[in-house]
Amino acid sequence: MRKIVTEDEFEKLAGRIVPIQRDTKIFDGDAFECCCGESHIFRTGMTIVTHEGINGRFILLCNANKGEVYMVLIKTKLKLGFMYKGLELLGGIRVDPSPQ
Repeated sequence: MRKIVTEDEFEKLAGRIVPIQRDTKIFDGDAFECCCGESHIFRTGMTIVTHEGINGRFILLCNANKGEVYMVLIKTKLKLGFMYKGLELLGGIRVDPSPQ
């Protein structure tokens, strides 16, 4: 499912972000929908995680479409508030990959 949002919406959805502190190996092998329109499999070392947000949110980079790069915001789905259940797409923005 494509869920492209504006930069302002992306910033609001992401909330406060911090450097990556959490071990993401728990996500290995889990599929997640991406704003590029495809579904991807999370793989530590292959999936580019740029930032971590509060409340289990992560910003990833996707370059699956030819010449298009996306910043993707996903969050961890939890059962009963603490048991990991999967990854959920919150939204994403298209990024211009050309150097300034």
